[in-house]
Amino acid sequence: MSESDRALTFRDFRIKAEKGREKPLLHIPYLSFKRGGITSIIGESGAGKTLTGLSIGGLLPKGLQATGEVIVSKGAGQSINVLKAGSREMRELRIFHLGFVMQQPLSAFNPVLRIGKQLTERLGKIQPDRSIQLKTLEKLLESTGFNDPARILNSYPHQLSGGQLQRVALIMAICTEPDILIADEPTSALDAKTGSDVLDLMIRLSRENNYNLLLITHDLQIAREKTDRIIVLKEGAVRFDGKAEDALNAEDTYTISLFKKYDLFYHSTILQPHIIKNGKRAPISSAGKVRLEQVSLQYRQTGLLSKSGGYLALKKIDLDFEPGCKVGIWGPTGSGKSSIAKILCGLESPTGGRLMFGEKPFINGLRDPDFPNIQMIFQDAVSSFNPARSIKRQLSDIYLGSRADEEERIGELMDKCGLEEELIDRLPSQLSGGQVQRFAIIRALLSKPEGIVFDEFVTTLDIHWKIEVIKLVQMLVLDKGINCWVVSHERKVLDHLCDEVIRIENGQLAGREITG
Repeated sequence: MSESDRALTFRDFRIKAEKGREKPLLHIPYLSFKRGGITSIIGESGAGKTLTGLSIGGLLPKGLQATGEVIVSKGAGQSINVLKAGSREMRELRIFHLGFVMQQPLSAFNPVLRIGKQLTERLGKIQPDRSIQLKTLEKLLESTGFNDPARILNSYPHQLSGGQLQRVALIMAICTEPDILIADEPTSALDAKTGSDVLDLMIRLSRENNYNLLLITHDLQIAREKTDRIIVLKEGAVRFDGKAEDALNAEDTYTISLFKKYDLFYHSTILQPHIIKNGKRAPISSAGKVRLEQVSLQYRQTGLLSKSGGYLALKKIDLDFEPGCKVGIWGPTGSGKSSIAKILCGLESPTGGRLMFGEKPFINGLRDPDFPNIQMIFQDAVSSFNPARSIKRQLSDIYLGSRADEEERIGELMDKCGLEEELIDRLPSQLSGGQVQRFAIIRALLSKPEGIVFDEFVTTLDIHWKIEVIKLVQMLVLDKGINCWVVSHERKVLDHLCDEVIRIENGQLAGREITG
């Protein structure tokens, strides 16, 4: 590969924690990526996939130190070593040459600015004409599956589902036509069709504009079918680097086992024999029977781009759940799944109808006195933690037992979740998305909840930890009498965890069935 064909090169690259273990978190002796190439980086949670992507933009979290070289080509024979560049050079690089789709889309947006304001600010770096900006954004929104671009542009980030935000984050990344697009789990929050359409769009744009697409993913099927090259990481080291079709015949046993485990989970017609489903029930939740009676939810909207007073996310939903329920909530991206989840745990108040726990109505969410302790495991786990405080302090604050038992209980849960003892002293930003998600589950359990809502809680996990976390939830939650609602666009996940599945489409109940 000639120098002019290279878009990105790593040489003797290492990432180490300034405090803690001596072993590098990531070590890449040499990797080179050609211009216009489509490469997937896969591996277990904590393997170094996200760190690889962040290092290209000089975005490593505090407390981590990088050495070596990360060379990014700027075209016209110019290049830049990210590790030695100044702040002005890096700002220019991020604006004009790099595009990022982060694993946690909510973290990529300013919560107090509308989506349209943030997108036009980004696009304005290359296109000052306001009318052309809006036309470009509307076209991009439609190409990523939105049929109501005006509503999306006029919404605040919290008014969109995780899947919708992930598509908007993609538009934010590609609207300036970057030379390198780093996409960290860009389809994990999307249903199969929308995810495939979005990925096809990224690949098409990459081919047409000859930019490099670096896809960080746990979806091994996508890696095999959509990318030219696969790089497998384990514990910060490269274990495989080659063509997708050669992965199952690799010399590395870890690479082979990773793909076989994925195929077994997703393509087997029966559940894994070590995943036990629907065991005997423990005493049921004191929250009693849960009912949604004619529940509607409308997100209010105002502004120049708004064509109506608001968006109706839920439309007169009637649902009832028995105490100790294990229910899956299934449907396409943007169907209203997460809106139901937020109402169940009190984060949103119905704008019509009411939520009932037992015989007591609740219409104001957490503002109602005596709202039951319903915890939520968010899809975007990092945003659910305080970024300035260590995981240890945040778990300690929520623990309801005696201080004498606290360390032992937290340590027990960490061990079952496969989390190393040293991780508890880190900030959320110093952990991988999968590690933070497991800490989110531990946090919910420490509060002794009457119910837990799992909102796309394994979408960002690799196949190994997806299986392990599902087993953990079955062991620690499902048969303890806690009300459990699992929101997912992956039907396979719901089949492993739930007694019944309800399907939501366009904010309405579209079906309900018992799993078997």
